[in-house]
Amino acid sequence: MSTGNTYANDQYKIITPLLTIAGMMRVKDEAEHIGRAVQSINRICDRIYVMDDHSTDGTFEKARQLRPTCINLHMDTFRSPFEGHDEPRDKNYLLGRVLMRAKPDWIVCIDGDEELEPGGDRKLLDALYALPPQIMACALKIEYLWGIPEMVRVDGRYGNFWRASVFRTRGLTHGFRPNPRINNTGTTVLGYPSALHCGNAPPGLACIQLPIRIKHWGYLTAKDREKKLTRWGDAIYPNPSPAPVFQHWQDLEVLTG
Repeated sequence: MSTGNTYANDQYKIITPLLTIAGMMRVKDEAEHIGRAVQSINRICDRIYVMDDHSTDGTFEKARQLRPTCINLHMDTFRSPFEGHDEPRDKNYLLGRVLMRAKPDWIVCIDGDEELEPGGDRKLLDALYALPPQIMACALKIEYLWGIPEMVRVDGRYGNFWRASVFRTRGLTHGFRPNPRINNTGTTVLGYPSALHCGNAPPGLACIQLPIRIKHWGYLTAKDREKKLTRWGDAIYPNPSPAPVFQHWQDLEVLTG
């Protein structure tokens, strides 16, 4: 698709005269990845909002240091006012801050350990210009890097995982919600607590898949996976260990595809 957009040099912001786009990220302990996450969307965003969930590895400080490197971009990096893990609560607070301060046409919501594929920002911008008004959200393909950066895990749930990560603000009538698939133990049917995940866009929006990939770096090495397992286990699950829920993280050291 071509919209006649004027694209600046790769070091500068892509000119978006008819659309305003904001980025939003809720992050925790992603110092290693936050730079690439921000840089992958900064050329199409007028503002990026980063809410740090009490990181202990310097994520907050590193995110703040990125501010002067994002040309023609306003960044709002702040610490979460909450304690405890509750993703719907946190993302609704972050969404409210974005809408109060920026009023963008679209919001791009990625995680602090993710990266829009090279050239994906231009593809996304062209697609947003061409979408009919009834489409409220866009799902992008999540590719989990596994073992080494050149390999992607493709078995089971990993092989064809699409997630709504871009959504329109005009006509938005609700925010993020806890996972609705709750059983009588207060957890989802997959065994996750209802406050663990709520997606990257409010549920129930008219959505279309776009052939654009998001690279997920957070499970790259066994050390990365163990770090997340320990963090989520300590913060969310009582003893015994939640390892059976996350066994798919530990099954294969490297899986080619």
